[in-house]
Amino acid sequence: MRYGVVLFFFCWGMALAADNLTDLLVRIEHSQRGADSYVAKMVMSSYEGNTKTGESTLELYVLGMELSIARYLTPATDRGKAFLQRKDQYWMYFPKTRQSVKISAKQRLFGEASIGDIVKPPLLSTYEVKRVSNTAAEDIFELTAKVSTAPYQRILLWWDRNGQRIVREDFYTRTGVLLKQARYLAHQQVKGYLFAVKVEIHDALQTNKRTILEVVDLREKALSDEIFYPEALDYLPYTYK
Repeated sequence: MRYGVVLFFFCWGMALAADNLTDLLVRIEHSQRGADSYVAKMVMSSYEGNTKTGESTLELYVLGMELSIARYLTPATDRGKAFLQRKDQYWMYFPKTRQSVKISAKQRLFGEASIGDIVKPPLLSTYEVKRVSNTAAEDIFELTAKVSTAPYQRILLWWDRNGQRIVREDFYTRTGVLLKQARYLAHQQVKGYLFAVKVEIHDALQTNKRTILEVVDLREKALSDEIFYPEALDYLPYTYK
């Protein structure tokens, strides 16, 4: 009888821990993706040392955890080019030819940022997630790619337990080489979650190079899933001028 009681509380504790971890992973995913349905404007700035070397702006369309679009507003030479993400699959749209081609999330988009840094794939279906450290102040998670289309083979992610937000990510190649590091500098309350609206990405090999991604305008908006297809990108109206 006594053994049965102990076993019951052990199993109950394990189930509770699993539920808490699941809830935390959902919070992390929302922290990366934002509201359930929204449009936003993002400014991307690249630096070498303290010298600004470039700037581009995008408009973003995000629906849930599996659908997103990023489209260039500036510079004028890139305006209209768009990147579509459906789960872990990606396409690039070219307005001059009005054609879309399949691409990789690993492809460089701007500065130190790849396409997968801007329009992120769904966290929980793309990566196996394991908590490797747990303190009163923070959790550290190891993300290992489950699919070959993942932007990175391995990620270490730091979560601020008190602030309930992402503070850092380290990105690695398949062979364990550190590629770059991301610092999450600012967050915005969206739908009960703290959404990361300013991220600084550092190149691990050329340490004087960095790129800042900043969401400067986020508007919750009901979007139809019909716009998130390669053939629909030709007809997508602009939200920002």
